[in-house]
Amino acid sequence: MRNGKLRVGIAGKRGLAFLAGFGAMPQTEVVAFCERDEGALNEGAARHEIPERFTRFPEMLDSVDIVVVATPMQYHVPHAVLALQAGKHVLSEVTAAVSLEECWRLLDAVKASGKTYMMAENYCYMKPNVLIREMARKGLFGEVYFGEGEYLHELRSLHHNRDGSPTWRYYWQVGVNGSTYPTHSLGPVMQWFTAVDPSERIASVTCLGTGRHTDPEHPHDDTSLLLVKLKSGKLIKIRLDMLSNRPHLMTY
Repeated sequence: MRNGKLRVGIAGKRGLAFLAGFGAMPQTEVVAFCERDEGALNEGAARHEIPERFTRFPEMLDSVDIVVVATPMQYHVPHAVLALQAGKHVLSEVTAAVSLEECWRLLDAVKASGKTYMMAENYCYMKPNVLIREMARKGLFGEVYFGEGEYLHELRSLHHNRDGSPTWRYYWQVGVNGSTYPTHSLGPVMQWFTAVDPSERIASVTCLGTGRHTDPEHPHDDTSLLLVKLKSGKLIKIRLDMLSNRPHLMTY
């Protein structure tokens, strides 16, 4: 801590979106920014008056108490684990991990560290989703036994850099098949169920897809359905579509 405030370090330029939130909290102060692209590093730090700048993630850890992990998703677990092992609290962008093995590695690191880890699923805090959660908590829907959500977001423009080279999304979002980015829907819907029963948990998942139709360059199905069976026997259906020609739909 410095001057009675928790020092925050942001890793990845996407993490600058958290500045307003930390600025609204008198307990925190953003003191460091880490970004591999030196141009983006210097521009972002100067624009937001962040005093310390780093191009290597481990070098930032001694300067902070809290780390925001907003790097590409394949680095979320490696960076979160490094921070936890260094005794830092972690706020991680979604998705938390890219494999089941990484999920276990992350869980072990959190338990061993004794520090706070949170996955920053922002859709949980959008007004319509918070409203539904409170209505479920108050019992206005009666017994909640089924929930569904959809994340439709055509992202093909983000799969390549300007020079045509592939971005991380090319490999990690649409470079494998399955429901690779379900959290924007699953997070809020699970909160609706846990608002009624805080002990509710996911018991099993099944994923089915439509096959490739719009952009056959990628192995990812145009649309995937994730069927989630809860511990109580209740059911959730999540639809993910990041390739087909349809407008972005944020609140279903």
